[in-house]
Amino acid sequence: FITSVNNALSDKVKSVNAYDSLVVHNNDYIYYKSDDNWTDLGAYYGYDAFAKATGQTPLDLANCEDKTIEGFYGSYSLYTAVPGEDTVHYRVLPYEAPMDVTDQNGVSYTNPSPYYEAATSGSFTYGVFLVGDNPLCVIRSSSPAAQKDKKLLVVKEDYGDAIAPYLSYNYGEVHVIDYRYFDSMGMKFSDYCSQ
Repeated sequence: FITSVNNALSDKVKSVNAYDSLVVHNNDYIYYKSDDNWTDLGAYYGYDAFAKATGQTPLDLANCEDKTIEGFYGSYSLYTAVPGEDTVHYRVLPYEAPMDVTDQNGVSYTNPSPYYEAATSGSFTYGVFLVGDNPLCVIRSSSPAAQKDKKLLVVKEDYGDAIAPYLSYNYGEVHVIDYRYFDSMGMKFSDYCSQ
């Protein structure tokens, strides 16, 4: 499937091979047992592949504080016998990165970071990343490595949640659109890109 998509891309599109980076770390905890998403570590390896493919230096995980939430029961546990609980890791970034959030009701607010640190164990623990699924989030980075005028737009579903915070290391602003909910904002995607 990945090969088919890459073969169909325009010559103007540069694909990033995150797959090989993940395969090398196949014995690491890169996917949850109880959910269909990659873990924070899996997202980091995807981010690392992106940074290197775009000629950028990736964030060093050794500079981040690792926090955990025990007792995550992901989406598989809603449909089948529980395959076991997971641990959700997230990394506190070594710089300020407040995030403007527009939720599904059109309410906007600022969160002090790309993480919802009040997340608890249960079936929605993955919401620690980007405060869950929202139509729009904008991470404003003070990373010394980020060029302040560089902006990146991430169009995502759940996999974008855990990778977006890392991208703030290299970009002054990371705009994150969840295409499943963006229409609720009453704005065209193309208009947002133009802005």
